[in-house]
Amino acid sequence: MTTPPVKPLHIRFGKLLREHRTAQRATQLALGRLVHVSADAVAIWEKGRSIPADEATARDLDAYLHADGVLLQAWIEADNPTGQPTAPDDSLSAVSLLASSAQDAAQFGTWAEVVNTGAVTITTLTARVRNLVDRALAEPPAAIVTEAAAINHTLFDLLRGHNKPGHAKELYAAAGTTCALLGWLSGDLGHLDAAAMHGATAQTCAEMAEDAGVAAWAAVVQSKTAFWAKDYVKAANLARDGARHAAPGTAAVMLAYQQADAWARLGATTQTVAALDDARRAEDTQRGADSLGGLFSCGPGRALNYAAGANNEISRHGHAQAAADAALAVFANDRSYGFGTVAQTHLTKVLAYANAGDLDAAAAAARPLLDLPPDRRLTTLTDRLWPLARALAAPSMATSSVAAPLREEITAFCVGSGQLAIGAGDGGGR
Repeated sequence: MTTPPVKPLHIRFGKLLREHRTAQRATQLALGRLVHVSADAVAIWEKGRSIPADEATARDLDAYLHADGVLLQAWIEADNPTGQPTAPDDSLSAVSLLASSAQDAAQFGTWAEVVNTGAVTITTLTARVRNLVDRALAEPPAAIVTEAAAINHTLFDLLRGHNKPGHAKELYAAAGTTCALLGWLSGDLGHLDAAAMHGATAQTCAEMAEDAGVAAWAAVVQSKTAFWAKDYVKAANLARDGARHAAPGTAAVMLAYQQADAWARLGATTQTVAALDDARRAEDTQRGADSLGGLFSCGPGRALNYAAGANNEISRHGHAQAAADAALAVFANDRSYGFGTVAQTHLTKVLAYANAGDLDAAAAAARPLLDLPPDRRLTTLTDRLWPLARALAAPSMATSSVAAPLREEITAFCVGSGQLAIGAGDGGGR
């Protein structure tokens, strides 16, 4: 079987593609995922053995690699080496043309924003960020990440330009919020290294913006990341330090409950109870509304969820069950809470019953949790469920008629999780 001849213009396109990809420090796998092809396909393009099959893919490559039209032009020349105008393609629908035109407009808009940032641009971007923070309560993390990353990239580009001092602060506040959101979502999807980087950058942006609200919620994200990395002392200390920002709204409540959660994992009962008392005092003395809202808020339901979890960890199972029931009653009347928070509360109730030795009640409490679809089976849930599955397999459970079926359902839930290959998650919960 003979190898098809390599065409010079294909080689030129492949060389340019590789140069721009390496300049952006992107792997063939990562770039392939962005344009929905395999790493092998990207490798074949770079070797000049073929080129992308359609102009839309070439445009996407050019945009993702910030090639400023170089890659797209190289593709056009390689696809039409004679230089003759191509005949109209009836298969190119109006929808395709509109999508292509919209992409051109978006690229021009980004360029215009970078060279001339104005109040309208900042207001628009800030509104988009707030919208994402609200949507993150109800939508799976993967649905938000792509859009958040794109906005974050635009904000960074704008901040690298020249801005009026007032505009710069607003941009830093928006970037800090987006980084905090990406840090939270990275943790939800198990990418704890990415979560830590986003959290640190969020804190830096908050300091540049001199925004106490963004700084406090950046600390929440950093504490959350340390918690799921099982560095509970660091998680408690980050939450304690974050409270010093004296942010308006419920940030102080959240940070106090994070301290309680971390101390509880360490088995430090005295510190846990003290942190729970601090959280209740913070609720009583809360001042003002949350500056960010949405995912970055700690209403009564989320607070009760934390109280239930911390009490369960220090073996106050009755307190945990009562707090979980109270939280679920709040959720039943207020649909604004994130699905992750609700799921975590159901899980805490399951664990509280199981730890108290009531497997029948645990199995009944598990039903709403085990019915979650795969894209909502976050690893903050599966990481807490696996130990229960192992406990249900213990010899002491051999005589229970509930243990084996419940263990099988939990195992199926965890194995069927869309997050299995990664490491920790939330979706608006812990």
